[in-house]
Amino acid sequence: MAQGYRGCFAAAALCLTALAAAAPAAAARPLNNNAGEAPAFQADRVANLIAAAPAAAVRRANVARPGPAAKANPLANRIAAARAAHNASVERDSAAVEANTLAAPAPAPAPVTAPPRCDPAASEGPEDCAQWAAVAAARDAASTARLALYASIAAIAGLIVTLLLTAQATRAASRSTAATERAVVLADWSARQQLRAYVSFVGFSLVVRKDGDGKAREGEFAAEWTNGGQTPAARVEDGINWQVFDGAAPDDFRFPESERQDAFGAFTLGPDRNFTSTSTLLDLAALRALTQPGKQAYVWAAVDYVDAFGDARRTEAAARVSVSAGEGGEFAVAFNVIRRHNGMDASCGRPPIRIFDIGA
Repeated sequence: MAQGYRGCFAAAALCLTALAAAAPAAAARPLNNNAGEAPAFQADRVANLIAAAPAAAVRRANVARPGPAAKANPLANRIAAARAAHNASVERDSAAVEANTLAAPAPAPAPVTAPPRCDPAASEGPEDCAQWAAVAAARDAASTARLALYASIAAIAGLIVTLLLTAQATRAASRSTAATERAVVLADWSARQQLRAYVSFVGFSLVVRKDGDGKAREGEFAAEWTNGGQTPAARVEDGINWQVFDGAAPDDFRFPESERQDAFGAFTLGPDRNFTSTSTLLDLAALRALTQPGKQAYVWAAVDYVDAFGDARRTEAAARVSVSAGEGGEFAVAFNVIRRHNGMDASCGRPPIRIFDIGA
């Protein structure tokens, strides 16, 4: 009887020690000590608590080992069996973990970019794997096409920028070229204007020739010209003409050209040189006709020439003549320049005659 009590006391001490070591687990899942539980069910829960306790606590509980008399107690036998099974499991797991830690190499990291593989067994069949592969291929193709599109857009944008810059540079070059051309043209024009020949009109005159008695016999109109430019005037051809009207000349009068007077053709007039154009002779009757009341005489002249740059030039002049007879056969003459048939080059009544073109 005494041995039975000692076995009971030892089993109780072992239970208390196991319960103290498994306090964390017991706190997470407290034991329900209902009065109505069966002893066998309570024994199973105590065995589970002992199995969940650390190995060190179980080893400490082994200090109080039951004697032979305690083997007759079913509760003590179940506790001892649970403790032996737990120790064997802990030692076996510890040995396996230690062997795996020492023998197994460190696992290689899985590639991040590796695409997942389709498992036919985990899906509905090989058709699903083919569909997933097609989806993945389409996604990759779309990504590649998107990148190609972005690259194309960037290339087009770069091309547009290049074209804009090229167009801007071309416009700047064109403006610069145009400005240079204008400067060259202006310099050429200035040089031509400074160096060209300028044959200008000086004035009209009436030359009266007298006989041996000092009386007027005949006369002629004359026009004087001068070259005021820095270069010679080539192929100079002059002409002068006159006409008497009953009153003023008509508005549509064209001032016809006269026959060229120089029998040797055109000539060259150097810078600062003068020459005179003379008309046909006026007899005494024509001279007296100029003095009659109501009569109005006009005289006009023109010079065509070519400057040193090959440009055809022309100068025109015209005047209204007032003649009065004096004593002893003298004539008083006055020339009043008129607006019509007076000018130079473009302001002339007609364009210059290109003498070298007509072979004069």
